[in-house]
Amino acid sequence: MIQVTRSLYGFTITACVTLFPQDIHVLLTGGQLAHTGAVSMCRAGIAEGAIQPEGHRERALTDRWAKALSRQFNCRATVVGGVHYDNARPDQIAAIVSVTEDMLVETIRCIGQRKKEDKQDEQGE
Repeated sequence: MIQVTRSLYGFTITACVTLFPQDIHVLLTGGQLAHTGAVSMCRAGIAEGAIQPEGHRERALTDRWAKALSRQFNCRATVVGGVHYDNARPDQIAAIVSVTEDMLVETIRCIGQRKKEDKQDEQGE
């Protein structure tokens, strides 16, 4: 498993990434209350489905992550997300989006490195 974390407003946001032979699963949670706020699934950059319960706004994050990961690695990516901060103002929401975008970039880098290492191991290098 790959884990990427950041701290924002005194709370941690964590992405736990599980790599399967043809799929990627991400659990993106944190803030004041880790929970399930949305689920998105994409394959090769194309949305396959999403769920977001009423009153939640995490789908913007889960859609972005699922689309980017599935496109980058030509796979199916499923992202479950729940990041909550009480009474978040628009500028704080923008900061949350920015931090999670930075986390996504690091996650892509880490997955790429892991896949490279796995390929080298398969080839006996």
